[in-house]
Amino acid sequence: MDAIQVKKKTLQAMTKMYCQRKHVMHTDMDLCPVCHTFMTYAVERLDNCPKASKMNCKACNIHCYDSYMQSYVKGIMRYSGKHMLYRHPILTCHYLYNKTIASLF
Repeated sequence: MDAIQVKKKTLQAMTKMYCQRKHVMHTDMDLCPVCHTFMTYAVERLDNCPKASKMNCKACNIHCYDSYMQSYVKGIMRYSGKHMLYRHPILTCHYLYNKTIASLF
């Protein structure tokens, strides 16, 4: 799996955790309409990002997200980040490895 796919999968897992805890879930959907719209937006941004395979978004000097979506993703990461190690340890290890490698260069 390439770096962009790992980022998408990690963001999907974090958004799903956030949505299940913070929003009313519909039984036939993984995400509420707001979180689904956010994920569509985020995946589009990752697909078009020139630096997505090289670094984490936090370290990037290009801001792909508009201000509303940027604050929304910060809320998702603030909530889900502390739960990721227990619920998705492999994705968390990928993230920490990539963050460490990016900080070396």
